[in-house]
Amino acid sequence: MTFHLREDIHVALIDEDAVILHVTRDAYLCVPGGAAGFEGTATSPRLRPGPLAQRLEAAGMTRETPAPPRRLAPASPTRSIIHEAAAGRPSAPELRHAAGALNDLRRVRRRPGLAPYLELVREDSALSCDPDQILPAARQFWDIMVWLPFRGECLQRSALLVAWLQRHGLRAEWVFGVRLWPFSAHCWVQCEDVCLNDDFERLQAFTPILRR
Repeated sequence: MTFHLREDIHVALIDEDAVILHVTRDAYLCVPGGAAGFEGTATSPRLRPGPLAQRLEAAGMTRETPAPPRRLAPASPTRSIIHEAAAGRPSAPELRHAAGALNDLRRVRRRPGLAPYLELVREDSALSCDPDQILPAARQFWDIMVWLPFRGECLQRSALLVAWLQRHGLRAEWVFGVRLWPFSAHCWVQCEDVCLNDDFERLQAFTPILRR
């Protein structure tokens, strides 16, 4: 029997090892030597028959038919915008947009785990992916952050940026990455090869595991 990963299960292969993300349970599983247990493609991974497949099947993390193809992770960013010159004091309309994005974030934080954050992302073809619009909007968001009553980890900061962009009719890539030895998980927002809310040098150590 061929085992496929459920839609809420994602995997990153790092050399001989594997990292599995269970979105519903908001949990990571590190499997030393686990890369050999996978085959297929990055957008449609499947498990090779063997002990790892049996363990994941027993844990309810597999399905017999392929899940819809996953989105291919973008290339690592090669630059950031966060150190560019500030655009100046934000206007009242932009502060209202920021307040609306904060409300969007508060709604998803009422439920525990990662899944509610991912539901924040709108699958709307009307949202523009045009870098000429996204980059200045994201730079403006970075300036506004200092005015907001908000302090959060990378998940909350990225979710807030995603909500801000969506309120401007824009959509960028929300990328989740992992590293090993020691294990660490991180997320950021990027547009093409530009990171919108972090130093791109920091991200080189992370292998993407999930993209929204």
